[in-house]
Amino acid sequence: MILELVLSILVLFVTYMLFDVIYKNSYWRRKGVPGPFQYPLSSSFAELTKIGPARFDEKCIRKFGNVFGVFEGSMPVIVISDLEMLKSIMVKDFTHFVNRRGFQRGNKSVLNLALTKLKDQHWKDVRSVVAPTFTSGKLRLMTALLHECCETLCESINTIAEKGAEIEARRLYLPATLDIITSTFFATKVNSQDPNSTFMRHVRNAFATKMNLLVYIAFYFPRLLPLAEKLGMQTSNKASTDYFVDSIKEIIRMRLETKKAAMSSQTP
Repeated sequence: MILELVLSILVLFVTYMLFDVIYKNSYWRRKGVPGPFQYPLSSSFAELTKIGPARFDEKCIRKFGNVFGVFEGSMPVIVISDLEMLKSIMVKDFTHFVNRRGFQRGNKSVLNLALTKLKDQHWKDVRSVVAPTFTSGKLRLMTALLHECCETLCESINTIAEKGAEIEARRLYLPATLDIITSTFFATKVNSQDPNSTFMRHVRNAFATKMNLLVYIAFYFPRLLPLAEKLGMQTSNKASTDYFVDSIKEIIRMRLETKKAAMSSQTP
């Protein structure tokens, strides 16, 4: 009985593997789109994680041209590097391509409200609110803050130069970029040039690339994502994510209180 059960499961598994490889390798071919061989279950994911997305794309572009198709787990993905097509997608026909790729976090996650996560009309509504931030007048008001951040960067460079030390450029410009973001968008100063600061520690933790179990589930079994997240699985460091969410909430609270106090003082 047990042997029959094992054999049945084995037959079903082999059948599924054959169907998977046939379906994936015929999907883009039927549409006239070239692409690399798609392996059972992993598709191109194994090679992509081994050499990195950038090198994988470069390799495929050289071999298959500016348009090719792959699978990321169970999801068909078309990769486009043709400049004219990209202009149409990102400018002329952008209204048809507003939704970004990626999987949603749990329904209660505040990160789902990020502009890069929103879809369709909700994205358009939020984008219309954010757009006035980038008017020429608003950008000119940020100039003083930008100069201040650049002066801090120059001081760090001068300190390193005086010591005759070597340093990776990324370690200088990443903190400078973070200083600009926090000062212009949140009117908050942080000591990003100090690699041991709490802020920088959480930045490193939040953006550390880790291929954990949830990432594999997202690629291979996306329908199981809600269950996986209910079990507490996360792609990023929870403590660092909570740190940034709590910091933003605190900044918003302080802004509202300041605005309320200013309005009260103007009331006769």
